[in-house]
Amino acid sequence: MTSQFSHPVVCPVLVGREKALEDLGRLANEAVERGQVVLISGEAGIGKTRLVREFLGTLRDTGSDTWQARFYEQDTSSPYSGMRRLLADVAEKTPDGRALIAPFAAALGGIAPELFDMPGFDAATALPAVPESEERRVLDGLRRLSKALCSTNRAVLAFEDVHWADSASLAAILEIARDATPGCFIVLTSRSDEGSVALTATLAELERERLVSEVRLNRLGLADVDKMLAAILSSGRASRADVLHLINRLSDGNPFFVEEVTRSLLERAGGIEQLDSARLTDIEVPRGVNDAVRRRTEGLSASASEVLSLAAVAGVRFDFPLLSELAGQDDADLLRVMKELISAQLVVEEGGDTFVFRHALTREAIRSQLLQRERRALSKKIALALEGRDGSTRAGNVEDLAWHFYEAGEWAPALKYCRAAGERALALYAPVEALSHLTRAVDAGERAAEGAMADVYRLRGSANEAIGNFDAARADYERAIALAEANGEGKGRWQALIDLGLLWASRDYTRSEPYYRAALTLARELGDPEALGHSLNRLGNLYSNQGDFASARAMSEEALATFRGTGDELGVAQTLDLLGMTCLQGMQFSPAVSYYREAIEVLERLGDKRTLASALSSIQVCASTYQTSMLPPGISLAEGSQYGERGLALSRQLGWRAAEAYASWQLAFCLGPQGEYARALQHAREAERIAREIGHTQWELGALCALGAILIDLLAVEEAEECLRRAEVLCRDMRSSPWAGQVDALLIDARLARQMNRPELVIDPSPDLEAGGFGARVLLASRGDLALANGDLELASSILERLEPAATDTYGGVALRVTRLRARLLAARGDLEGAATALRHAEEAARDQGNASYRWRLCADLASVLLQAGDRRGARVAALDAHDVVDSLARAIPESDMASNFIARAATHLPAVLRSRTGRERRDVLTAREVETARLIAGGLTNREIAGRLVLSVRTVESHVANAMAKLGFTSRAQLAAWAAEYGLLDNEAGPGTGISVPHARKTP
Repeated sequence: MTSQFSHPVVCPVLVGREKALEDLGRLANEAVERGQVVLISGEAGIGKTRLVREFLGTLRDTGSDTWQARFYEQDTSSPYSGMRRLLADVAEKTPDGRALIAPFAAALGGIAPELFDMPGFDAATALPAVPESEERRVLDGLRRLSKALCSTNRAVLAFEDVHWADSASLAAILEIARDATPGCFIVLTSRSDEGSVALTATLAELERERLVSEVRLNRLGLADVDKMLAAILSSGRASRADVLHLINRLSDGNPFFVEEVTRSLLERAGGIEQLDSARLTDIEVPRGVNDAVRRRTEGLSASASEVLSLAAVAGVRFDFPLLSELAGQDDADLLRVMKELISAQLVVEEGGDTFVFRHALTREAIRSQLLQRERRALSKKIALALEGRDGSTRAGNVEDLAWHFYEAGEWAPALKYCRAAGERALALYAPVEALSHLTRAVDAGERAAEGAMADVYRLRGSANEAIGNFDAARADYERAIALAEANGEGKGRWQALIDLGLLWASRDYTRSEPYYRAALTLARELGDPEALGHSLNRLGNLYSNQGDFASARAMSEEALATFRGTGDELGVAQTLDLLGMTCLQGMQFSPAVSYYREAIEVLERLGDKRTLASALSSIQVCASTYQTSMLPPGISLAEGSQYGERGLALSRQLGWRAAEAYASWQLAFCLGPQGEYARALQHAREAERIAREIGHTQWELGALCALGAILIDLLAVEEAEECLRRAEVLCRDMRSSPWAGQVDALLIDARLARQMNRPELVIDPSPDLEAGGFGARVLLASRGDLALANGDLELASSILERLEPAATDTYGGVALRVTRLRARLLAARGDLEGAATALRHAEEAARDQGNASYRWRLCADLASVLLQAGDRRGARVAALDAHDVVDSLARAIPESDMASNFIARAATHLPAVLRSRTGRERRDVLTAREVETARLIAGGLTNREIAGRLVLSVRTVESHVANAMAKLGFTSRAQLAAWAAEYGLLDNEAGPGTGISVPHARKTP
């Protein structure tokens, strides 16, 4: 018989983690100056929790505040589970903790209602909730709470086991990390060999934004295992070699396994004293945690074994009242049992009424020892107990009920609660969690032979679509249509038809049209105004994408009247968004801006995040982007990119990958003309990657067009043409005339850019194109440039006549591309004065619009015109302006080879005599103070001496030196000094008090 052994087998000291503690301490110190995030990673049992406990204890000893939240396995489908525990930790373990979180009740009450119902909370103290959608309100509340926690002291927010975190909690962690204030230190722990797609994406985003550092924990070496054994056995000496090597081999250096295997050996040997003399050949050494846990449970009492089995089925984390109810024991008896389980090192007390298994592997080992029939019976018992509680459908409980009824094989209630949990997750924009619940709902419904399953399939289709699972979403929607038709569910069938049409619209417009038409017919048959309005909108949007803008607008205006007639504000806002897109694609920017702004205002108030994300991403097209420079802008590029940034952030928060791809490439179109090349390229490439991964052909096409336009702007013609050839193939699949026009236009632009170095290249234009919709108008503008390049002034003039009416609409702004075409046509006909006037007007407009891409080209054109007119001085000034803008843009190009190519090819846009700067012209580039500084450097003075001479600060002088070197293209003070000496700045050129002349004044770039 095995001897009883009660010595705790927990290593009393932290072994082998000195470097990890040192790294954490360094990062914590850095957090005082700038908020920090650290990820502690490693396999299960490697010691992440122990390291965090040791580290947080050290910080608390130095006066830091610490709060913790842990995730558990069931949390992957329970939105904001970790955030609820963080709030509970703040409320329960912090002096005045309840008062601390009370002001955030309006924002956070929805995710943790039980906390804000506790005595001591005064709803009157709650700060006003953010008047946006629920998720935005929750995220903003958590962000503001984290700032409050870190406002007076260094504070640590520890989130353990984030590999089990739900996507909503991960979004919250990302939000807090992005806005971490000085003093805020966020600690995450995760298993390195586990993790959800949402976690992978969150960590990738943290890494991309350079917000996270990683401390990876590896397995212990033999020496450290020896130290652990010495500490466990309180021997203070090296262990017996064969015992050490056996434990090391079986545990493979995993600290948890070291403890488990050591305990099993001690139990077999009968105690510490007997271990040294024990014959290992007589010991059946365990080969895994299952056996170690089984041996640990052998000495438990019958009641403790029963409670342990209940707890293992309940979950890694369980509460005392539920366990008391399930076990049928009073508090005193159950407390004795819990103490027995704690003594056996199976569970630990987390706080209050909550207990957790010492390790998830412990719980799994115990659960696996139960027969499937036993697990089903216990799950049913737990589910019925939860269902009988008050508020069984509150946050958290729906997910638990869904899990346990499904595990119990009780299919009818499993269907009910899995469906409810899935709907809740979709409402919280947690599609991954929703898919998990709804897949179980489908399985439960089929097992229960439930007929009314159309809505469940449709909901699962929505989750699959949001994640990007096209084929799975299509199958779900088709199944929903068939079931709804068989069961006579008219409204359900209508919604599934609309959903399937929307799904196909991402790949092939022609495939979506039959579903929209069927939905419209059904809506009229049902006499349902809401369904009718949405059907009209969807069909109208399809027409818009196909270039039939008159039919599109007529459909949406009928829908708008329908929704206004029924007082449906949300329907009105969604229709305004679609009307904005129709007007935008039809090149009617004035009504487009009006529609979008009205839609955004209403959508923000109503909290329709999906439509809001679309509207925010779309309105930026009304700026002077690569796509729309042939029209006067409705908004500036800066305003457009601000809208776009908001749309992208919201799309990411929703976990809506198609919307993220759309927002990314639209933002790329808006950032590129401003010279934000690094960000523009990043967004375009990211959009292409996401769209390709989820099979969204339309957005992949948009991303390729954005990438092609940026590369053309950068004069990287070969790369642009390769990109656009791929877009051509997708265009044929989409069968969309607006997209075809854009791709053809960009290909012409690329060839024109190549023609700067290959003048023999001539392309035959197609003069029969009308200036119709979006793609046609873009293509017409490109063909106007092409006709001019080919010397066909008559065709260029004809195209200009078709472009100009819309280029002078009620905005009163300047259509840069059309104005440039007009100016170059005037110059070609010999009207140099008229050309110069038009170019100066356009250059000022480009400056006002923030369009640096057009600005340098307009300056180069002006230099050519003025040189032809004999104004060499004016031509040099215009050329220098072009050089300045090009140099500024080149510094924003992320790849050095691409930047060099851009500078070299941009110079070819200037007349040959103006392609380089002379020293005197360079002097004109500098301000008077920069010239003074250069002269004194040439005289041998240091920055400090110059500062004293000019009565400036040293930092100001350093700024003047850096600016002068950047403008002149120098890399050293010696070059600057040599230049100043060569061009006479050391001579006494008479300027009062300075000894130099004031340089010729030019417009600053």
